[in-house]
Amino acid sequence: MESSHECSCSAEVMYFPFDSHACAIELLTVEHSDEIRFCPLLKEIYMAYTRSNAEWSVKSDLVESELSEYYSLVKFNIILSRKSRFLFFNLVVPVVFLIFVNLLVFCLPEASGERASMAFTVFLTFVVFISMVTNILPASNVISRFNVFLQIQLFCSILITFCAVWSISQYHKFEEKNTSGVMARILIKTSRLYRKRCKIKKNQTRASKEKRMPDDENENT
Repeated sequence: MESSHECSCSAEVMYFPFDSHACAIELLTVEHSDEIRFCPLLKEIYMAYTRSNAEWSVKSDLVESELSEYYSLVKFNIILSRKSRFLFFNLVVPVVFLIFVNLLVFCLPEASGERASMAFTVFLTFVVFISMVTNILPASNVISRFNVFLQIQLFCSILITFCAVWSISQYHKFEEKNTSGVMARILIKTSRLYRKRCKIKKNQTRASKEKRMPDDENENT
């Protein structure tokens, strides 16, 4: 009588999408019996009746056995590696392009008002990519480095969005000649102090030149 059993192993998603997983399947005789003895014929798994998978490939397979007077054990060690080409070109590369696009927000003119819309669009795109990664990855205590990288870029996108909105609001305040704000007062005071210093320096240079002129005339005479 034939029977099928489902096996599962712990996932190691630290280096996603370039991750590999080690799985071990053990067959063990529970009771002491001389009639049942597990003895493998090959040291590798016979893969002739297996089907190829578009996402995973078998990196190595090894069969181990252990015999004693009380039990017999057969252990199938399989290492599965993810085929990362598809995820690299459809997940990693677009994220890298979005990082450079996110920095182009400040190249847009403030008067157009497109800074905030572009920053919000890139921010929502990062949210979509994070949801895609969480759907692909299995539940595990180990956090993927790529997921951490996406979280950092999401935080940077939030900062860029905040800076874009703040710059647009400050631009419209100065355009309306609203000098009641704190930043406007500080800028006006600093500009006045800078002008006063420039005038003082000009007066000092003129006075020094006037003093030098009669001395030079006396020497020439």
